[in-house]
Amino acid sequence: MKDVYINGSNDSSNVVNAFANYLSKVYQKASPSVSDKTDIQALLDGYKGKEYNASELCDLINVELVDKCIRRLKSGKACGPDELSAEHLVNAHPVLVIHLCALVRGMLFSGCVPDGFGIGTIIPLL
Repeated sequence: MKDVYINGSNDSSNVVNAFANYLSKVYQKASPSVSDKTDIQALLDGYKGKEYNASELCDLINVELVDKCIRRLKSGKACGPDELSAEHLVNAHPVLVIHLCALVRGMLFSGCVPDGFGIGTIIPLL
């Protein structure tokens, strides 16, 4: 098993906190309900400050969490270089959630992220 490194650190509490902070910023509905917001925040807060190894981190990522994150994506946003939008993920067959869960768990376990995940286009708006 390989260690997971984020921002040059493999300290498990730093990795968990970075992952929780990233998820809390990225996966937001356009107007989340109070219960959705508190459920996800409670879930993320539960991860902070605890120490996990790579296999324990992988166990935290489950189909339910991935599905909740997909449902919280903002709609109406531009597609990335892969031409996929949030609407594609939200309206996709449920088996996609299983595959995405396996992908995220594989990335956490191996400590590798595909190069294509870092490709994007930024268009400044004045």
